[in-house]
Amino acid sequence: MANSENNFWLKMFLVFFVFLTIGLSVFLFMVYRSNFDLENQNSVARGEAGNAKNQQDQIARQLDGVMEKIGIKDTNPEGVIEKLEKQLADVSSENASGTVAAAIVAQRDKLQNEKRRADELQRELVGTVSDMQNNKKIDEDRIQAEAEAKTKAQRDLQEVQDRSEEQINKLTAEADQLTDSLRQLQIEYDQYKDTAEQKQQELQTNIRNMSNTINQLQDEVAQLLDLSFEKADGKIIRTDFDNNLVWINIGSSSGLMPQTRFSVYLKKNRGVARGTDEVKGAIEVTEILDDNLSIASIIDEDLGRPIAAGDPIYSPAWSAGGELAISLVGLIDLDGDGYTDRDRFHELLKQSQSVVDNEVDDKGNRTGEGISVDTKFLVVGEIPSVSIAKTEGAAIDNAVAEKIADAHKSMVAEAREQGVRVLTLQDFLQYIGYRPTQRLWMRTSGRPWNLKHGQRLSDAAIESGKYESSGTVSGYYTRDRKLPPYESSGRVSELYKKVKKQYP
Repeated sequence: MANSENNFWLKMFLVFFVFLTIGLSVFLFMVYRSNFDLENQNSVARGEAGNAKNQQDQIARQLDGVMEKIGIKDTNPEGVIEKLEKQLADVSSENASGTVAAAIVAQRDKLQNEKRRADELQRELVGTVSDMQNNKKIDEDRIQAEAEAKTKAQRDLQEVQDRSEEQINKLTAEADQLTDSLRQLQIEYDQYKDTAEQKQQELQTNIRNMSNTINQLQDEVAQLLDLSFEKADGKIIRTDFDNNLVWINIGSSSGLMPQTRFSVYLKKNRGVARGTDEVKGAIEVTEILDDNLSIASIIDEDLGRPIAAGDPIYSPAWSAGGELAISLVGLIDLDGDGYTDRDRFHELLKQSQSVVDNEVDDKGNRTGEGISVDTKFLVVGEIPSVSIAKTEGAAIDNAVAEKIADAHKSMVAEAREQGVRVLTLQDFLQYIGYRPTQRLWMRTSGRPWNLKHGQRLSDAAIESGKYESSGTVSGYYTRDRKLPPYESSGRVSELYKKVKKQYP
């Protein structure tokens, strides 16, 4: 405040001094002009020269005093005015009129504005200081409260630590005791685990051996008894050998569709689907006449056992009123030419209203959710030999052969678990009445061409790749053709006697 008042009075003094200077400067200028006029009129007013001289001297002295007061040391009037105007401009740049009075008024207004601004700033400063003091008091109170809370918390913590130390020691002792007990139990558990694992391995070995034995016995029993729970789907009720047609007692009420094939069995048989020796022909449905009557063409027939009315018919791929689920594994070669017939086999199943629920394709990739109780048969095609696939130039890749072999093993195990019957592809085709009608044979294929009534190599010979002829030919051709043929000895084949005795 003291500095503001000093500045105010200093400014007032400066303004007063400026005004005084201006007034003196103007007065000096007027005196100077009067003196100049008197000099011009010297010739006229010589009488007044003395007085004028005295006045001039007095004015000069006064001018010198004014000049000394305003601080302008210049005897030239124009120089005095110029310096005075410059000082006025420096004091107030807003003075448009350039007069001393206007400059004084402008400076007064400016000083009053500055004083009002200083008063406002002073009031703001007082308010700010008051707010700061209030905030400081609040902060001090908060710090004090936090310090008291911290002190209380430290006391509580110390009390808790004092109370917990005894409990911690007690719990530590109990934990040590439990650790000793756990260590002892761990030793006993390890001993029991070793014993249990050993017993488990022994049991698993026994189970595996027993399972293998059971499977082997089941295979032996199946081979000896050739059990089958299948029943005939229908029977032949009429034959027409002139047109190679038969009529069967199955029709639209059973959901029969054209192109469905059936195998034809002997009237006296041990049961359908128990072997192919009692199959004497095959038929294919060509026309559905009514609910329980259809016409079928004879597509294969044993001339020694002609198809007759009353012969039962059966197909494992067809069921009255619904679809059958069939699972497939292995290579599907219907005509033995060495090329896959998988698409053709699917067409046969579709014609018989059967679906494939699980399948392993020619690349060893398996599809399906697994064999279940809803699966009717597991049809096993040719399972490629892994050892042959490893040889150079083999028809199938070794990795693919291993995948197919592994899939065959797992699917047969699934079929045994679910009670699903396993059929070879040849038996399945025989049961559904399929006979290959076309076959492409090439000399370089490595496979023989078996005539309809010729000798057929065993499956073992085919799998081993031995396709050479055994060299056995008719005795008629072993002799010189010039010699007469052999005469009958009158003996009957033992096999014929056995068959005649079984089927009189």
